[in-house]
Amino acid sequence: MVITIFPIWINLVVLAFGWLLIFGRYGLINSILLALGLISEPQPLGYNVASVVVGLVYVCLPYIVLTLVSVLDSIDPAIEEAAKDLGAGKLRTFVEVTLPLSMPGIITGAMFSFIWTMSSFVIPSILGSPSERTFGIE
Repeated sequence: MVITIFPIWINLVVLAFGWLLIFGRYGLINSILLALGLISEPQPLGYNVASVVVGLVYVCLPYIVLTLVSVLDSIDPAIEEAAKDLGAGKLRTFVEVTLPLSMPGIITGAMFSFIWTMSSFVIPSILGSPSERTFGIE
């Protein structure tokens, strides 16, 4: 659980520059790919939409996980047990019992991440390129 909350504890500027160390021209990913011989020259992995998406997912994921965990912990196990006793399999129990009961957490997590990504300035500014604009930068 601590690794889930880790992005919340770190300053966003430090987090973004950490991702640049991973995605950079001579960063961790390119160094590994070069050492394995999979590429002959470093690839441009940073300063694009993909690096912004990875950075924003990394920042927003803890909020989604925390809301889902709190909702899933509040579901009474007897309800799922009753569905299994009535002949429902694991998939049907999930689709017809667990998923509807966890919808408030899913919606809350989606709203948190939507608001966070729409107002994000630091991550797109550092990990993105000037030609690619996001709503938070406009």
